[in-house]
Amino acid sequence: MLHGLGYAREIRSQAASPQAITATAHKLARLIYSLLRYGTAYVDAGQHAYEQQYRDRVLSNLHRKAHAFGYKLMRVEEAAAMP
Repeated sequence: MLHGLGYAREIRSQAASPQAITATAHKLARLIYSLLRYGTAYVDAGQHAYEQQYRDRVLSNLHRKAHAFGYKLMRVEEAAAMP
């Protein structure tokens, strides 16, 4: 379950290691409960999909914060092309 490992790394960067382990265990327990309770099939999107989702979330938050301060984020290529 690579998805759980990426989640654990993300949480560990924000909290202590024991808290990250507990949070990951709770997340996996909820996933397993959902699988057993509702009979849904687990489809692992893979580590790449999780990393992309995380990157998109971070970019969205950065855009929102920049907008709140009156700034606009742009790619480096776009900024270099501007006169």
